Formats: sequence, structure tokens, C-alpha cells
Amino acid sequence: MKRFLFAVLLVALIAGCATAPAPPPAPAAAKPAATAPAPAPAPPPPAPARTSTDVLVTANNHTDAIPMAQKPAVDEVQKTWFAKDRLRMDGAESGLLIRVDQKMMYIIDHKNKKASSAELPLDFAKIAGPEAAGQITQMLAAMKMTATTTPRDETKKIGTWTARRYDIAMTSAMGMKIDIAIWSTKDVPVDFAAYRDMMANMQGMNPSMADLVNEMKKIDGMAVLTDMTMNLMGTEVKTHNEVTSVEAKDAPPGTYEVPAGYAVEKLSLQGLMGGGH
Repeated sequence: MKRFLFAVLLVALIAGCATAPAPPPAPAAAKPAATAPAPAPAPPPPAPARTSTDVLVTANNHTDAIPMAQKPAVDEVQKTWFAKDRLRMDGAESGLLIRVDQKMMYIIDHKNKKASSAELPLDFAKIAGPEAAGQITQMLAAMKMTATTTPRDETKKIGTWTARRYDIAMTSAMGMKIDIAIWSTKDVPVDFAAYRDMMANMQGMNPSMADLVNEMKKIDGMAVLTDMTMNLMGTEVKTHNEVTSVEAKDAPPGTYEVPAGYAVEKLSLQGLMGGGH
């Protein structure tokens, strides 16, 4: 899961707030004016303007097999709902729910109908427990990524959208390399302030990705095609994610909740390393 930090657009409306001119004085010795009819009742104030809207993104996603983790290749349709402070992503067997407003994250296991919960921001040492906290701290230091974003003067059509290419090169102290090619567009019905805010919150969950969060600021728009190549201990793993539709509409009730009937448990280190996203 990838994407950007927020830029907030503030629009101030002052027009129409000027003082109205005073009425002209009544002529001298004029007869008392007839009683004016009572003014019509003022209309109710308009409802507050909606500052953001839910967005549904549908994408085709492929991930190569990862032999060292005994994970087969996966091809699936990925559906993601998001608003400014919440996100729900679902694939065939797993999902992710982020509630920034509640400072909570849930990794959802659709196959076994359960969800693992953790407070945000993630405290990996706390999740691992006191016995493994030191080991986890060392591992996170080794996994800390440095990233560089390079905008390219290259555009192409992705579906109906005109997209520009950005390349991101990432390396870690332990020798992991990740190369990402992102095609990004602004031709989609998205509140970009909300989108960047939400994606920044997602990326900020992992402290080893802080540099990536900063580099993502250089990307303008929303990614509609992402190709990622990872070198994991000498094994090359590729992922391909292509957006097929972006729709601005109200999310159905319950979208940003753990599915009804799913058991909820605390996220364990084993669940974090082996589960979903």
C-alpha cells in the first residue's frame, strides 16, 4: 500500500458580508407611514457543505509468488473505499481497515472470519511483547528505507485517464531494493486533500517508511498504475496494480466497520508478519 502526504486547500468566502446601506431619511412632516407587512420568515440556513466524499477504487492486482514465505502468486480484484480519516481495502481472502479517527487498524481475514486489531500509530515493540522487543527494534532499524522520487517527462493513457510517470528507488540498510514505477493522474473524481491525508496516515503506520512518505509528496495526483519490483534476499518479486474505475459516492453502511460476525483479537507479531497487508 502506497501513496502521498496531504496538501490542504482552504477557500474563504467573504462576498456578501458587506454592510447594507442605511435606508433614506423620512421626509419632514410626512404622514405616518402605513404599517409595513411583516417580513417573510427567513429561509433555514443551508446545510454545511460536504468537505469530502467517499471514493471507491477498483483495481486488478497481481503479486508474484514468494517462495521463502511459501506464498503462491495472487491475482485478484481489489476494492478500496476511502475518505479523509478512514479506509477499507478488500481482496479475495484478506482486507485492511484503517480508522484514523479512532486511532485503530484491523487486518481482516475473510477466510477465517476474524480480524486482528492494533492501536495507531503501530508500536511494533509493544505488539511483539517484552521478550522480542529488542529484536524487533533491531529489525526495524535494518529495514529502514531511503527513497528517491524522479518525475519523468512521460505520459500515457491508463484507461480514460492521462497519467504521468514517476519512478521511486528505495534501499534499506540490510540490502533490500525496491523499484516502483507509478503512473499518476488528476483526471479522477477525488478530493485530493482527503486522499493524500489518508495515504499519508497509512504510510506513516510503519516508521521505516518515513522517507518514502516525504518522497511521495512529489507525486501529483492519484496512482492508477503501479509496478513494483522487490529484491528479497536474492529473490525478485513483482507486483502490478492497475485501477479500472474510480467512483465518488457514499459508502454503504458498515463499510468502515469490522464485518458483522467476525471475531476480533489483538494483533500479534505472527499475525503482523504473516497476515495480509
